[in-house]
Amino acid sequence: MYDYDLLVVGSANADLVIGVERRPGAGETVLGSDLAVHPGGKGANQAVAAARLGARTALLARVGDDGHGRLLLDSQRAAGVDTVGVLVGGAPTGVALITVDPSGDNSIVVSPGANGRRGPRDLRPAGRLVHASPGRALIDKSEAP
Repeated sequence: MYDYDLLVVGSANADLVIGVERRPGAGETVLGSDLAVHPGGKGANQAVAAARLGARTALLARVGDDGHGRLLLDSQRAAGVDTVGVLVGGAPTGVALITVDPSGDNSIVVSPGANGRRGPRDLRPAGRLVHASPGRALIDKSEAP
């Protein structure tokens, strides 16, 4: 059955990143670099990091049935994370709009999307994952919507 070292409950977002010479002020428009799209979200990032360090890891999250959701699922699987606990659908995948200036300072706006629809009812079906891993760690990396 399932045997995990770590079950991560948390967000999975698509990070939409644009480099800027300076971040805009209120009502201002600045030009930025080409858009880069990366898999992200605090929960998804934690799960990938743990799997890369050798922990048998599963992610409990929600993504949309869209291109961003597929990006996130593919990246989790490629890192060795079990995605059996990731629910798909109900809303578009959450996105984080990120501007980064040359010094590395950033500004982020998050649209929770499917993450914001996740609730206790979503954890019930995943109960078998928790019960199948007695004495293991459960990390909640949820981001407040």
